[in-house]
Amino acid sequence: MKIKLTMVMFVAAATMFVTSCNKGDDNNGDNPSGGGSSAISEANLVGEWGWPSSHTLAGETMVFTKNHIVKYDGKNYTWQISGKHLRGVFSERFIIEFDIVEIDGATMRISGTVKDSIAQMSGVAPTDISGTLVKTRTFVPTSLDESMMIGDWRCDIEEMGTFGLTVNEDHTCSGWHGSLSFDWSIEGTNFKSTGGYTSDNYEVEFSADSITTSAMKTIMYVKGTDKHHKHNVLTGADEDSATEFTGKLTKNI
Repeated sequence: MKIKLTMVMFVAAATMFVTSCNKGDDNNGDNPSGGGSSAISEANLVGEWGWPSSHTLAGETMVFTKNHIVKYDGKNYTWQISGKHLRGVFSERFIIEFDIVEIDGATMRISGTVKDSIAQMSGVAPTDISGTLVKTRTFVPTSLDESMMIGDWRCDIEEMGTFGLTVNEDHTCSGWHGSLSFDWSIEGTNFKSTGGYTSDNYEVEFSADSITTSAMKTIMYVKGTDKHHKHNVLTGADEDSATEFTGKLTKNI
């Protein structure tokens, strides 16, 4: 009887020891040094990334695809990632290599270089690509942000042609109808502006169907109505017209 009791106590102690070890292993997965949460999700990398206008590489992009190809400077690098370190190789000569310091979905801060192995033998320094990259993304807005609207836009409107639109912080804008100044406001996803003269005035209203943002520009795809009210002071007649339009607005950042 004593032997049986001793064996039961031994099994129970061994079970508690194994359970304790397993818990320790689980916790190690959440420890950055253990490689758990510190690893970068490859799915978060897929897409187009670009350097902003303030960077020396402004206008350049890196495009990550699902088949482990990153396109940069006209070359297709085959890449792998280990933890936060990414390395890509093209033609066994060109190497793109950097650490991902921080990534939040829309921006990614990296530290690294692109180098030509053969050119390096002649003393050519690697290209420093360190900085914060912005991911190109398209979304359907639930509302328009006033700060996003402020700036100079290129309007490509199918029914009206191409022209500029300047939206100012003081809620005035100009360019849609020449040099006339308009007052503007936002209601939800609608941009509204009115202006002109007492007897000859305009009202422009459009909504954003989708918005594409990148490191260098914002593109807004819109549809709306351009209204014109004209009062003939000689005859007393009113003339009202409305033109529906579709197009896109582009603002460089």
